[in-house]
Amino acid sequence: MEKSRLLRKSRPIVYDMDLAVLIGDREAQVLQQIEYWCNIKEQADLRNEKTIEMGYINGYYWTYNTIEEWHKQFPCWSLMTIRRLLKNLRDKNLVITGNFNKKGYDRTLWYTVNHEELIRLEKESENKKQENKNSICSKRTNEENNPLKDNKNEKIIENIHVFKKNKSKVQKEQNNMFKKNEPIPKNTTKTSTKISTSSSSDEFESNNLIDYFNENICELKKTTRVKFEKFIENKSIEFVKALIDYQAEINTKSYAGFAKAIDNFKDLETVEELNEAIEKFRASKKQKAEFANKTKKSNKNKVTTFEETKEQQLQSYNDVVEDDFNNLTL
Repeated sequence: MEKSRLLRKSRPIVYDMDLAVLIGDREAQVLQQIEYWCNIKEQADLRNEKTIEMGYINGYYWTYNTIEEWHKQFPCWSLMTIRRLLKNLRDKNLVITGNFNKKGYDRTLWYTVNHEELIRLEKESENKKQENKNSICSKRTNEENNPLKDNKNEKIIENIHVFKKNKSKVQKEQNNMFKKNEPIPKNTTKTSTKISTSSSSDEFESNNLIDYFNENICELKKTTRVKFEKFIENKSIEFVKALIDYQAEINTKSYAGFAKAIDNFKDLETVEELNEAIEKFRASKKQKAEFANKTKKSNKNKVTTFEETKEQQLQSYNDVVEDDFNNLTL
């Protein structure tokens, strides 16, 4: 069977950048790891037995792991992220799954790489690159053969010189006006730490954060997208990503849940402040849980003491009745 050249046969989690560009960085790491384990099975089958014991079923070598076992190989990601990445690979038909477990209740999935689909995507990508390259070459050829090119370039250069000359005159006039009319500004030690960016850069960063939110929390609708864009206007990319990661970690699945986090951390500005607030919240939650456990144990002890007292009183009563009965007999 022909296999894609984009997947290596040794050294796990070392993946080809072309593969990452084609299907995504994280998906490429998971797909490479699946191929790594399947290749180990194939290399171990020295006698070419191709049996279930050697991991060979239905024409493929397979590997199987639970989500928790995959998490041990990718400890830098959450369980939810790993589950989402495996689902993405299945949806893109880049992996084939099966259940060949001996026990019926065992639902652990088996995985193998769909090399045919991967090769198809690879060829499709190469064709697009070639088409773009041909289009660029054709455009350049047309420009070089255009007789008006030189005249256009000359006009552009002339306009640039005129613009620079006029700009210089305007700046000189403004400087002279400020010197005559404006007082000397006071020197202050306060400086702004915010870095201004162009509108196109802001739009690019905003779209990236929106995609990141859609992948990790939920799909933003028309109204919630407006709210989210308003929230990220005055926040850094690192801060917003860190907040999204935290909400994904605690399994937040709606914008309403994320909005509560915005209210809780709205006064924070940096990732360090956010991490500190999260740690304080977790410590407080742990302290409350410990206090609840202590209270529960204390109440249990009180109940036990009451029952023991009741038994003692009942025993004393029985002793008195027995003495009275003995006296009457005598």
